[in-house]
Amino acid sequence: MRHPLFQTLAASLKRPLSSIPPDSPQPRGSVRRVASTVATGALMLLGGCSSALLDPKGDIGAQEKHLILVALGLMLLVVIPVIVLTLFFAWRYRASNTRATYAPKWAHSTAIEVVVWSIPCVIIITLGVLIWKTTHTLDPYKPIESQQKPLRVDVVALNWKWHFIYRDYGVASVNELAIPVDTPVEFRLTAESLMNSFGNAPVFHGGQK
Repeated sequence: MRHPLFQTLAASLKRPLSSIPPDSPQPRGSVRRVASTVATGALMLLGGCSSALLDPKGDIGAQEKHLILVALGLMLLVVIPVIVLTLFFAWRYRASNTRATYAPKWAHSTAIEVVVWSIPCVIIITLGVLIWKTTHTLDPYKPIESQQKPLRVDVVALNWKWHFIYRDYGVASVNELAIPVDTPVEFRLTAESLMNSFGNAPVFHGGQK
């Protein structure tokens, strides 16, 4: 059986618009049910997602998370005031508000120009200095400072599996990587034939290798 919404649309397409009475009932209930179903399905799909980016498991990842939050906060210093002022001006200078100042010949304000240009420039300079500093501090090729000797692991990409060789211990494992606590790890990546991508978002946090 066809859905009532489809039947209504099919019937409306078979007759001219002039023959449809202006006060004819609209299938609002069906539209609401469809919208509710789509929203529920979207929430169910998003329920399987995890925020690995904001849940790091290492010191480097924690520092990169802090950098992301700081950069987001600095950018919101511009975005939030712009949105608020846009809504305020739209409400303040609406056509029905007779108490608002009417200045059709207004074209320039030095104070506004100083505020509009100085704040973004300060934010950009701050972000530039912060990113330049953290780029060198969090260099993925820079050894992590630690009192523990780094664990050397050879990562070999095979067909449909990973081979981990612990050079210091003379052992190896397949598809399972064991990392000791509070110990830096040095990976040496190789592949048997095809190009592969090796990464773990909560641990590496800097992307795949």
